Amino acid sequence: MAAFDPAAMERTQSVLGQSIVYAETPYAACHSAHALLILTDWPEFKDLDLARIRREMRHPIVIDGRNMFHPEDMANAGFHYYSMGRTTPPAASSHPRGTVTPISPCLELQELNGSTTMTAAR
Repeated sequence: MAAFDPAAMERTQSVLGQSIVYAETPYAACHSAHALLILTDWPEFKDLDLARIRREMRHPIVIDGRNMFHPEDMANAGFHYYSMGRTTPPAASSHPRGTVTPISPCLELQELNGSTTMTAAR
């Protein structure tokens, strides 16, 4: 697993140690990835080159916990896009290049060692 966060890399390293790879750029974090999890909504993430991210990834799966991207844009870029807590997007559930799937907003937030983690309620 690789991670990139423009503000919390040092804190993440102090919690997780060497159990993950720390990428220098968001694109490096996507290299050969099976899926991309968006867990923070830093403004610079909104301006990422989606085509470049798609090329970097092994499988074009994006799980967006912050609803940073428009579902239709993600489907047009060829991603299988899972949007957390968003209702079913109009006319965006299927696209020739990708798919869009909303995920139930039933989530449990937990405080763990000073950081917030998310788990899906079942």
